[in-house]
Amino acid sequence: MAATTLAAALAQAVGVDCEVPEGGETIPLSGFAVVTGFFSVVGIVIAVALLRAPPLRGKHRHHRPPRAAPRPCDGDDPHPGAEPPHPDRLTM
Repeated sequence: MAATTLAAALAQAVGVDCEVPEGGETIPLSGFAVVTGFFSVVGIVIAVALLRAPPLRGKHRHHRPPRAAPRPCDGDDPHPGAEPPHPDRLTM
């Protein structure tokens, strides 16, 4: 608010006309400070509301490829119900 008031004071010192069109009254420096302060508070309220709001979910989700089937551990039968291998062909 101080920066806006200072900018308005410098503008008036340089010769910028801060008159209201109807009535010809000049806007006081405190008027600049009040309006700046009001809209600063409005901006803070909006920022807090946006921080507390849940994030919006998109309609499209990223597709993940399906996971690969787990590999059988030692001793697990990789093909349940299949015939066991021929005894002559066992390997170590």
